[in-house]
Amino acid sequence: MTTDTRPGRNPVPGKDTPLRYVALSTALGVLYLAYRGRYPYCVSWDGPEGLAAFARAVGLVPPRPSTTIPAGLDPVRRALTERRDYRGPVGLVGLTAFQRAVLEKTRTIPRGETWTYGRLAAAVGHPLAARAVGSALAMNPLPLLIPCHRVVAAGARLGRYSDGGPLMKRRLLAEEGVDVGRLR
Repeated sequence: MTTDTRPGRNPVPGKDTPLRYVALSTALGVLYLAYRGRYPYCVSWDGPEGLAAFARAVGLVPPRPSTTIPAGLDPVRRALTERRDYRGPVGLVGLTAFQRAVLEKTRTIPRGETWTYGRLAAAVGHPLAARAVGSALAMNPLPLLIPCHRVVAAGARLGRYSDGGPLMKRRLLAEEGVDVGRLR
């Protein structure tokens, strides 16, 4: 297995490592995690079907069911079940360099803080690409691990959230101490 774990790199285990999934019971409901080795690839509320669709979309073999999460993925399990930030490696596949840059920068947004799409666009070196940032965030295969819910629209607007809609985005931000009453 070949990986590159240097900061800013996108580590991807070798194709000889099978893609698997596990169901995790969380305060948000059951989440399904697809992983390869110790690298999370996809988090879904859509059950095994959502993970299989993800696998097909990025050209991977659909995941095989697993009943337990490997010890190497314990930080991922804690991040999802205890709602902690996750700074470990992720498997971002099937995305453009721009989409990966947006998702990696999104990982640096501190808990309890929000950025606008425009601020995130500027942070990745494309200050006029706020809409493209929104599109990249819509492609986030790892909601919660890559906290795209922390990105809001200009003018104190909540913006979209594809993983559970605006009510879930509000809930996640409120859990982190964000004053969601100021967001419309």
